[in-house]
Amino acid sequence: MPPLPGGNWPSPTLNIPFVWIGAVGMWVTKNMIANDECRHFRPDHDSGGYAGHSLTEDRQPAVGVSYDDAGEFCEWLTERDIESGDLNDKWTRLARCGDGRIYP
Repeated sequence: MPPLPGGNWPSPTLNIPFVWIGAVGMWVTKNMIANDECRHFRPDHDSGGYAGHSLTEDRQPAVGVSYDDAGEFCEWLTERDIESGDLNDKWTRLARCGDGRIYP
């Protein structure tokens, strides 16, 4: 079922929960993207470690992700959710402020 403004919505591709933020008029992820979610997009993703501690566990937040990588992940997820039929171009228009902006 396509997301409706004002409600919450799980991405059908990865079951990532999105919440409606009325102040900006769009959905945003409820949580940070975890390593296991990131690996659906880039199987070789590795968050590495810090001070002798691993940051690569599946449910830890993905780190070491560039701005461009994050954008590519969002595009990948959006395309798959549109293909599933649960997301339509109205969401894309809303996310781009209705006028096709790449970076609204």
